[in-house]
Amino acid sequence: GSAEAGFARDMQVHHAQAIDMAMTIYGKTDDADLRALAYDIATGQAEQKGVMYGWLAQWGLPQLGGSTMAWMTASSGDHGHGTVDGEPLTEEQAREAMGMASADELAALSAATGQAADCQFLELMIRHHEGAIPMADAVIELGNEPAVLAVAERMRAAQQFEIDAMTSMQQRL
Repeated sequence: GSAEAGFARDMQVHHAQAIDMAMTIYGKTDDADLRALAYDIATGQAEQKGVMYGWLAQWGLPQLGGSTMAWMTASSGDHGHGTVDGEPLTEEQAREAMGMASADELAALSAATGQAADCQFLELMIRHHEGAIPMADAVIELGNEPAVLAVAERMRAAQQFEIDAMTSMQQRL
């Protein structure tokens, strides 16, 4: 039930979707800058996902468990996540708060081609990254494990950098 364990579990799910979306666009875009960014997202988040998997294994904890984002409710400000009017989020609400794409959005991205696919990816990934930042903020506030805090700090900075890069790409496209 710790913030660190919840963060590691939820962020692995979050990163898995980002990796999937990044590899989808990597294989179909003709835009060299977007392809490079997609590669960076996929490899960076795969590495972080592995680190978080390792933490849970090292701590002797299951990879899955608990309600999504429930660990965030212990924060004083609640970061706008974890509850709605004092009630725990449903899984669907939690996935939305995390910026996760729906099954329909993923299918549309997979089917899209050309510049339309590039733009759709950027829209989805910006939202996805924006959902990760409050999760990193929450574990920084609630956690006390130095390795987790360091990864969360780096993750927050990288995600904001990538949001800025993707916003620039959106304007260019």
